[in-house]
Amino acid sequence: MTADAAGTPPGRVDALVVAAGRGERAGVGQPKQFRVVQGRPIVRWAVEAFIRHPQVERVTTVVAPGQATAAAAALSGVEVRILDRGGATRQESVAGGGGGGGGGRPPPPPPPPPPTPPPPPPP
Repeated sequence: MTADAAGTPPGRVDALVVAAGRGERAGVGQPKQFRVVQGRPIVRWAVEAFIRHPQVERVTTVVAPGQATAAAAALSGVEVRILDRGGATRQESVAGGGGGGGGGRPPPPPPPPPPTPPPPPPP
């Protein structure tokens, strides 16, 4: 097998944890992802599960603007990239983390243009 277009070796993937919610439906005064369950914030449970997976190369967590400090505290000591690019919808938050396009890596360059055809023969 060979690496994919984004350069990831076969069998290795990047994980994207979208944790950009405001917690309004949970009604707890803080975003649900930062609530502590059995001694750890919910977002930490998700990130650590991916870190332990042998095929996961890198974990990125997307949080809402203004939540980076809370995320850093919740994920202290964990090797994770935190991006405060969450959007108004889950789709916007996934896009903010580079999801669906190589885990935040830049897309591969476009293919070169086709060669220029030779000029027509003289009349």
